[in-house]
Amino acid sequence: MRLRRIVVATDLSRASVPAEKVAAELAQVQHTEVVLLHCVVPLEATSLLTATEVTSFLEEQERAVEAAIARRVLQLGKRNVRIKSLVVTASAAPGIVDTARKLSADLIVVGTHGRTGLSRLMIGSVAERVVRTAPCPVLTVPSPGEGPRAQHAAARKTEH
Repeated sequence: MRLRRIVVATDLSRASVPAEKVAAELAQVQHTEVVLLHCVVPLEATSLLTATEVTSFLEEQERAVEAAIARRVLQLGKRNVRIKSLVVTASAAPGIVDTARKLSADLIVVGTHGRTGLSRLMIGSVAERVVRTAPCPVLTVPSPGEGPRAQHAAARKTEH
């Protein structure tokens, strides 16, 4: 399967870094483009903030996101990967899926946080929703400290 465009979703957390690295490695092998995507959840209107406060908050958030994305692009660019960044205003899963569809992505790469139990029930799994609704294959990459190896290591630590 020849990949032309890989969309890698990032929430700019540590959990996203392994997914970004995997996408970059695939892009190196496939000589393809990576689109680093960050979704900014729309701010809901509230009577607790003035219009000026909301505007100020959004501008500050935008600057912080742009700086963080620029750092990630720089890191991935060191791997000789063609990379673009894109920030969209949308909830995470629909934003990722819609962007992948619009860009005709061949693959979506997402990191997982490894939430379980009540946390997963309350917050939900972005990766799971992306897998269920994506227009193309999705590669999920566990974050450090997630999965059977990490659980085994944690169990060994508690035994000692």
